[in-house]
Amino acid sequence: MLASTLLVALLLLAGCGRDDVLEWTEDVRLPDGRVVTLKRMVEFKGPQALGDTPTESFQRLEFRHPETGETVEWESHKEKGYLKTVAIWIRQGQPVLLLDPAYGDDKHKFNCPNPPYLLQEYVDKRWENKALSKIGIAEIRSNMTAHPKDQREAIARRKYRLTAEETSNSYIPYKGKEPVPYVISFVGASDQTFDVKNCFLGPDLDDLILKEAE
Repeated sequence: MLASTLLVALLLLAGCGRDDVLEWTEDVRLPDGRVVTLKRMVEFKGPQALGDTPTESFQRLEFRHPETGETVEWESHKEKGYLKTVAIWIRQGQPVLLLDPAYGDDKHKFNCPNPPYLLQEYVDKRWENKALSKIGIAEIRSNMTAHPKDQREAIARRKYRLTAEETSNSYIPYKGKEPVPYVISFVGASDQTFDVKNCFLGPDLDDLILKEAE
C-alpha cells in the first residue's frame, strides 16, 4: 500500500514537472547554410492572465560551435528581463543572438528599446551586449523558436524535435492580418533609442519586419 502511494505521488510530481518545463531540440539553419542543433529548455513560472497558463520565467539553450567544437550556453532569467530568441548566426567565428524583450515588464527592464531588439555576441566564453547598429547584416529571417509558450503543442506533436526546415520557415502575425514571413530588415533602419516612452508606442514601434516579404 505504501509503495503504491509513493508511486502515485511520484507520478503526480512528474506531471507537475512536465507542466512547468518544456525541453526540446531544434536544428537551426544559419544564414551561411550550416546547421547547428540547439538543446533548449524553458520554465513556465512567470505571471499569467486570468484563465491563462503561466508565461516563461527562465530559459536555457546550448549548442556545439560548428567551428571550434566548444559547447556554448546561453540563459535568460525573468528577474533580469526575459528575452525571446529571434535568430542566431556565426559572425567571424563568433556566435551572435538577436533577441527581443518578451513582455511589457521585460521591455521596461531593458529601458524600452526601439527598434525592440537586443544583440548579444559570444566573445571569450561569455555573452556581451552589442549595439544594434553593429549587427552587420541587411536582413535576417527568424530561425529559432521565439514563442515557446505559443508553440508547446506544436513542439509536442513533433516529438520535441524540430527540423531546420521547420525553424527556418518562420511566420509572425502582424497587426491582426495574415501571418507574414518573420523577416527583419535593417536596411535604412533609424538609430535605436532607449526611452520609457517607447513602451507605449504600440503599432508605431519600429519592429523592422518586412510586411510584404515573400
